[in-house]
This record gives sequence, C-alpha cells and structure tokens, in this order.
Amino acid sequence: MCAEHGFRRPTGRYTQARRLVELYDRLHLGGTLHAGGLAEEFGLSRRTIERDLAVLREVLGPRLTYEERGQPGWRLRGRVPRWSATRWQVLAVAVGVRMVGFLSGRRFRTDVGPLLDRLRSALPGIQGHRVRTLEKKIHVVERGYKPYRDDPALQERLTVLLDGLLRDRPVDLTYLSSERRRRGDGPRTLRVHVLCLVLHRGAVYFIVDLLSAGAARGPRRLLALDRIHAADLDAAAAPLSPPGDLDPGAFFAGAFGIWTGDAEHPVEVDIAPDYAMFVRERRWHPTQTVEARPDGSIRLRMRLSDLHEVTEWILGMGEHARAVGPPALVRAVRERLARALAQYE
Repeated sequence: MCAEHGFRRPTGRYTQARRLVELYDRLHLGGTLHAGGLAEEFGLSRRTIERDLAVLREVLGPRLTYEERGQPGWRLRGRVPRWSATRWQVLAVAVGVRMVGFLSGRRFRTDVGPLLDRLRSALPGIQGHRVRTLEKKIHVVERGYKPYRDDPALQERLTVLLDGLLRDRPVDLTYLSSERRRRGDGPRTLRVHVLCLVLHRGAVYFIVDLLSAGAARGPRRLLALDRIHAADLDAAAAPLSPPGDLDPGAFFAGAFGIWTGDAEHPVEVDIAPDYAMFVRERRWHPTQTVEARPDGSIRLRMRLSDLHEVTEWILGMGEHARAVGPPALVRAVRERLARALAQYE
C-alpha cells in the first residue's frame, strides 16, 4: 500500500496526533488506508488504527469513503489531485531549497525537510526527479553569511520569532543594538509584534512594531537576529491584528541596503571609467540616475535616508570612486580613509 504511493515507513514512536497528520497527508496524496496494513506498518494493534480512522471519519465526514474495488481501503473522495508543475515552477522549488540553505539549523531542517520531501512527492515522478537534479546544479555562494546553523540557542530564538510572525502573538525579547554596544550600554527589554522576515546578504532581520502597555503600537524598527539575546512568545496573549500600513518596500525606500534613517541625503558619486561599466550593470537604488561623462566616467545620483552603507560601498571601490556630496558623506569617506591609511604609516 505505502510503496505504491511512494510513502516511507515511519521511524520512531508516533503519537496519535502525529499518526493522524501522517494519515491525513497520505489521503490527500491519493493514498489508500487499510487498518491491517497500517497496524503492521506502525507496529500497533488493529484496534488502535481503527480508532485513528474513526477520528478521520469524524473530521472528513462523507468525503472519506471505504471502497472495495481495486485495492480495498479508505480513500478520500474528491481529493485534491497531484499537481503538475511547469519547468519554471520546478526551478523555483529547487532555487528556494538552496536559498534557505544558510538557515539549515537542526530545528529548521527538522521542520522544513519533511515539508520539502512532501512537496517533491506531490509532483509526478519525472518532475520530482528534476527538482532533485536541479538542486545539484544550483549553488549559492555563502561568503559572509551568519553562522546560525552552528548556534543552537540562536536557532531557538529564530524559532520563537518565526512563531510570533506566523501566529501574530507578542514576543518579549532583549536586544542589544550596535549603537548601545558601542556606548557600553546593556541590552533593552522590548515587547514587539513581528511583522516581516527580511533576508539580506546571508543574514536574518525582522521588521517589528514596538508595543507598549495595552499593546499600543510604538515605532517601527528593524532588528538583527544575532543581536537578540533572548526571546519568548506570549502564546496566552490575544492575536494582534496586522497593521494595514505594512509595506516592506516603503520601509526600505530610502535605504541603500537595509538601514534606514529619517533624513533625505542627495548622494552624488563619481565612478572612474574602468569601473563605470560595473556600476551601470546594476540597479543600486530606485532613485538612481546615471550621468555619462566624455572621458567614460559616470556620476551616480541617489536620494538616501542613511549614509552608513553607501559609505562602505564607496570605500570598497577604493580609488575608482569619489564621493561628491553631500558634505556629510564626503567627510565620512575622508575620515575613514585617513584612519585606514594611518594603520600603514
């Protein structure tokens, strides 16, 4: 029965709840359930399995029917058929598996791995094979990623934040921002509503609303996962209503990467001819304009709300880039270059 539909023999001790989920999934994948075969497979008495089937009949009602023809057993009438995927959908599944690879901690892999296995099994055989083959043909360069997989405590905090995101429950946490750490201050205690998961350069961030007494909403902030020292989900709290004004695109509109500010800086950067093609090949910011110069150089203009990340970007191009404005950006680049040069004098 199970081999015909591609199911694997369960391992370890199954609780009734876990057995019911397993049997429910099998029915929706077109499986046929027979008490005798299931009792042997799970190593349980036939009577125990019949109690499980009785629960499923109560939940599914007349959709669950016993059929004598073919292979006798319980089947789901009007079940959702296996879906077929286009080649681009198959590619999307394979890319998605690779893109979340840096999150592959023990808990994440345990929860997500079976889901991906079921997604593959829901595809017709040849398409499931294509997904597995494509996964071997896609590589994500993980330079500079945060080592979440090596820190079980951080993985648990990630699980709490994701639980808050999924269930819209408040999360109580302690957070040490980079500014407070530079000043020598300790972490703050915050109560937040987790609104959005953000992935940026191999790191995890969350957009949150700060909550005050009575769950009133305070400022909206971006928090880095690795700066969260502790996190607890308030599962007993009433669900929070997602804010109607949540728009991650608008939240990051003025950022050069992810860090935002309250000002608007008219940034101008001159790029040397040997780097001009590299810069023109990419869209660095929605507000950018590019002015070509007769000597092959370009001037890039953008309107940014924060200068920290664009400063790092300019420094990374060395002599190939020159900050033109605003004065705060020019000053920041000059000071950083002077401090760097002083280390070699």
